[in-house]
Amino acid sequence: MCVELQRLASEASSPAPYVTVSHSILYENYQIGPYCSKSLELFESKLAQFPKGAKLTLMPTSPRNSDQLKLERETEALFTKRGMTLELPAASATTGPSAQ
Repeated sequence: MCVELQRLASEASSPAPYVTVSHSILYENYQIGPYCSKSLELFESKLAQFPKGAKLTLMPTSPRNSDQLKLERETEALFTKRGMTLELPAASATTGPSAQ
């Protein structure tokens, strides 16, 4: 629970909305700030509401395995395609999608 509280505190103090993405055999989860989508299609619809040039921050999730890193790279590419930036928190810059 402490990790979740830390994440929520970071989101509240961040000028840019946080983005989290995760996927497993049982579920998909895409989140922008307080908005949670259960499919990539719904996530893209929410993303379309942000202007070009928007900068959002990726909040890495666990586990940090190859599938998760691939999903984060695909998400970063989706932002780039829409003219937006998906930034990594400074502490995660060496382990995030751009570092691969």
